[in-house]
Amino acid sequence: MFKFLRFLKLPKWMLRISFKLYFLVGLSSALLGAIMWIAVTGSESMSMAAHHIHKASAGVERAGRIEVQFEQIRGLVTRTPGEMDLKNQKRYQAGYQAALKSVRQVLAEQRKNASVIEKVTLDGLDAAFTKLEGASKKIFEFAYQFAAEQANAVVNGAFAEAEGEIQMGIDSLVEAQKAQAKTSVEAMNAAQDDMIMWIQTAGGIAIAAGLFIGIFLALSISRRVGRLNTTMRTLAEGDTSVEVTGTEKRDELGEMAGTVEVFKTNMIENTRLQEEQREAERQAAEAERQREEERRAAEAKAEEERRAQEEKATAERRQAMLDLADSFESQVMGVVTQVSGSAEQLQSNAKVMSDASETASQQAGTVAAASEQATNNVQTVASAAEELSASINEIGEQVSQSTRIAQKAVDE
Repeated sequence: MFKFLRFLKLPKWMLRISFKLYFLVGLSSALLGAIMWIAVTGSESMSMAAHHIHKASAGVERAGRIEVQFEQIRGLVTRTPGEMDLKNQKRYQAGYQAALKSVRQVLAEQRKNASVIEKVTLDGLDAAFTKLEGASKKIFEFAYQFAAEQANAVVNGAFAEAEGEIQMGIDSLVEAQKAQAKTSVEAMNAAQDDMIMWIQTAGGIAIAAGLFIGIFLALSISRRVGRLNTTMRTLAEGDTSVEVTGTEKRDELGEMAGTVEVFKTNMIENTRLQEEQREAERQAAEAERQREEERRAAEAKAEEERRAQEEKATAERRQAMLDLADSFESQVMGVVTQVSGSAEQLQSNAKVMSDASETASQQAGTVAAASEQATNNVQTVASAAEELSASINEIGEQVSQSTRIAQKAVDE
């Protein structure tokens, strides 16, 4: 319905959804105003017709009052000629005058809101009542003189003629009021029918237009919102291949679609930047891995060189220690052998001296003391020789232990 607005080059605000909604509300308000205007106009017409009906009813009621007062006047006047009591005649005359006065008042009231035709009828009634008043005056005068024959002649003559004219005027007035009431009722019914018809027509148009525009807007908005929702869900799932529709619209949903398009563009750019970052991180990791491999290879080479140097140094130290141990052992063993030989020689000499001392002791008893002293000396020397031998043995053990320690150090 609103698509043609795009080709009219209207301002942007006239293509917005809010303007369409305001337009719908305004249209509904205008139709509602039209309905109210029709209702007010119809009410005024009906009120005017009702006023005319009320006026006609009041006229009929006043005509009835005139007829009642007229019947009272006729009764009072026609009874007077036969009344022989003057007091009653005066009473009849007083009642007649009061009734006539009431009739004049009713005619004056009826004349206030009377139409032209009604005024003609009222003028005729007024003239007939004036004629009736003159005839009644003569009747009362003849009755007062007890001239019943002349009074009855007036009753049957001028009074009867005026009576007929009054009755005809009352009937005309009643018929006119009834016709006016009927016309007013028909006008009121016609106004009511017109008002109902126009209200129904305007209401039907308002309902149809409201439903059509409302359903159109609801379907249009819901479809576009549904597409935007589907697009945003797809984008939220990471699929940027989806197409964003409706960006060419110049309303609120078009702006939302444009925002979604910007979001999609930013999402694509963000994805590209993330991929570039991941590629940069991968390349950095690859370079780091290569540097780590080169570092490990350099460390392995340095470790091999260090181990080779350590093995060489260890071998050199082992050989030096072995040479040192061999040299030390040979020197110590030479010293030990020499000391051991000297100790053995010393022990052999001590034994010879001990044997000589014993022999001397056996041969010379006289020189016992000297010989015992010599024996003690020999024993002391023997003990010293034994201690020297023990020391030599201990030195040998220590040399052997030093040799083993040196050999163990070399092996390690």
